[in-house]
Amino acid sequence: MLALTCCTILGARLFQRREIAYLNRQLSLAQTDRNVGSVREVARRIGRLDKSPRTRLRVAEIFLSLDLMDDFWGALRLVENDSPERAASIERLRAKGLLAANRKAACVTSLQRFLRMPGLSPEQKVDAFDDLAAAQCGLGRWNEARAALDERLALADAPAPRLKRARVLARAGRWAEVRGEFALLARTDASAPDVKELMPRWERAGRGLAGLPACDDALNAAPNALKPRLDRARVEARLGLWQNAADDLQQAVSLAPMTRARLLRLPLVLGARLGMKTTKEGMELEDAQGAELTNVPWLAPGASLQQLNDLARAEDWQQLEDVDLEIAGDPAGWADRSRFAGLLATQAEIELKLGSPRRALADANEVLKQMPGFLPARQVEIAALLATDDLPEAEAETERAVRENTDTGGHVPASLGVLAGYVWQRQGRHRDAVEAFSACLDVARSADILRARAKSLRFLQRFAEADHDAAEADALAAPTAREAAP
Repeated sequence: MLALTCCTILGARLFQRREIAYLNRQLSLAQTDRNVGSVREVARRIGRLDKSPRTRLRVAEIFLSLDLMDDFWGALRLVENDSPERAASIERLRAKGLLAANRKAACVTSLQRFLRMPGLSPEQKVDAFDDLAAAQCGLGRWNEARAALDERLALADAPAPRLKRARVLARAGRWAEVRGEFALLARTDASAPDVKELMPRWERAGRGLAGLPACDDALNAAPNALKPRLDRARVEARLGLWQNAADDLQQAVSLAPMTRARLLRLPLVLGARLGMKTTKEGMELEDAQGAELTNVPWLAPGASLQQLNDLARAEDWQQLEDVDLEIAGDPAGWADRSRFAGLLATQAEIELKLGSPRRALADANEVLKQMPGFLPARQVEIAALLATDDLPEAEAETERAVRENTDTGGHVPASLGVLAGYVWQRQGRHRDAVEAFSACLDVARSADILRARAKSLRFLQRFAEADHDAAEADALAAPTAREAAP
């Protein structure tokens, strides 16, 4: 009887080992195929067959690697309840799960608890300090992150954690120490790939750091003021310190949440590539709304930084940046209606020139909700509707604007008259277009308006008049062309 029992037990164990071996092969195949459903099911079966702490921890790690967080926490609870002797492995895996779940504060607590446990190897400590520094960075605790990296470097020095330490020091604004880190890397690890990549970026940024102390002083004098924070962000962005710029921009958003859309359109954010896209015409503004201030390099690549600085020097971008900063820092807002409406209309006009008609339309409409008769905003609205090919709406708004702004002599402002001419022309109302363009030309001759009138005259088959306008336009444009020639 005893022999039969032993044979039965041995047979069961043999079957279990074969089944586990089979499932492990299936698990490997499913992982190779990236078949999440199969991996999940096979891992569960392995866990039911083999309840050893080692296997349960392995199953939990598999669930974590697939981001199956409910399964992960369930597996971790099982091994925690049944195997308290595995406390260190359980705590380390818990910390990884908390970090994956973006529960950074809880992850910090878990890692600190893990690092106090006895018997840890230097390799385990290095790995834990790396994660601890990452979690502290995610919480913006730069001094604590630096301390974690110091502990890690004392155990095993290497270029990668040195660069992480330099980044942490930069985020904390400790520029002398950043210089020291890069000087050390230049002496000891200059050939390391990441060092070779980041060293020129730091050298370029380091040459311009002299402008930051004045920004820091202004901000320290008024820490809750919007403009000094945005001024510092602008300087940081142009130096290529884009994570620092993003930090200041986020702080500005928290200080003045209603200005978020405008802050995200600042050219410095454009340079940080936060939701913006590059086109042949330059940088678009359309995708800035709602972009997150994350995942930008802490030291900008040279080509991207050059693109930012070239755009920042362009007159239109400079004007937009100045207007954005003035609006964002204006404490009165709509309390001073005419002034604020003028700023917003100017902003919308520049956005339209920069090829962002939908953003311009939104800003113009914001003004018109407060001041329906404000002509500069109405004109931007009409031009933006034209640019987006919403011709019926452009025509309706033009007729409304002409009605509201015609004086007793039957005249409209020349800027509105030109716009009306273009709208009538796009709608095929060429007689009205010629009349509108003619009224504007009576005020001042313009090559562009002459060419526009010539186009409508040709549609009306008034070819001689069209030729006359074209010739006059060429004559007016000729001096400008000569002045522009080198």
